[in-house]
Formats: sequence, structure tokens, C-alpha cells
Amino acid sequence: MNRVGVERLCVFCMPPVRFVVLAADLGCRFIGIGLTAKRYYNPHSYPDWSLKDDPALRRDTVAAMRDRDVSISLWEGFGVQPNADARGIETTIEIGTGSLPDLPVALAVVGHVVRLSFRLLIDTLHFFRIGGTVADIAALDSNIIGYVQLCDAPLVVSIQVGVGKFYKKDLQRPASVVGDAQ
Repeated sequence: MNRVGVERLCVFCMPPVRFVVLAADLGCRFIGIGLTAKRYYNPHSYPDWSLKDDPALRRDTVAAMRDRDVSISLWEGFGVQPNADARGIETTIEIGTGSLPDLPVALAVVGHVVRLSFRLLIDTLHFFRIGGTVADIAALDSNIIGYVQLCDAPLVVSIQVGVGKFYKKDLQRPASVVGDAQ
């Protein structure tokens, strides 16, 4: 089964029902979503929204997902209760962001939690930025990887190095190198 989906950062803060419809129209059955809009990442000035605070929006989103045969494959910002395993909910933790600066720390966290449904989320952009390698991915037990995100940012970015001085940094890593690690 093709489990490729559309991640919420790709739709720039689009409201959930519109996002579901777009994904379905593109032939994608899976989406990644969060509880609220990312206000700092809204170049199209979509209206603010919150699945947390708006019961009608939650109902409309669920109805759109049911009507369009779209499922959520990645949730962001949700607290997971201890009975998540019994409900078939998998929890992932992302390497290279927040408090997980590198693979050894992430592996220590996963080892400490000791739940089969608690696995790593590898965002290749962050993973390679922190010095991770394809060999590092290949060395992992595939059961520890819950989700791989190819990239959620531009491949080339402008980085300011001083007042008025910028340079371009190429962040491209071919998707095939990650696939080759399997």
C-alpha cells in the first residue's frame, strides 16, 4: 500500500477541511496535521483555526476525512495517554529538533520509554543537518523507525551571516539515499 501523504507544513496553514479535500484531489489518502494553525508559517493569510478549541471544525474535519477516504498518518502536538498502545496509536519522537539534538540522545529516549509503539521520526532535513548519515539510518533496527519525512523546508536557503550579507546553502539530499539505507 502507498502510504505517502501530505504533511501540514506543505499546505502553509491551510484550514483542515480544505487540506483534506486538497489531499484527496491529489490522490493522497494520508495527511499530517496539528491541533492549530502555525501562525508564523501562513504566507496565504488563511484564517486562524484550532481543532482543539472548535468542536464544529473537528466534526467537519472528521466528516471530510470520512467522505474523502483520507486518514491522519502524523499528528503534531498531541499528548498521548498511557493507554495509547491499546488503541493502536503509535507515538514518534523527532530527531534533530527541540530536546533531541542527535541520534544517540533519541535512541536513549526510545530505550527509556520501552514501548513497541514509541519509535523514531526521521525528518531527513534535520537529520542530515545535525550530521546524521545514511550509514546511521542503515544501522538502525527498522522496527525503531516509525516515520520518515523527506523534507519540510526549501532545499536551498538564504542564511544571513552579517548585516546585509547572505549566502545560499544547498541542503539537498537525494531521497534515494534514504531509501538505499533500508
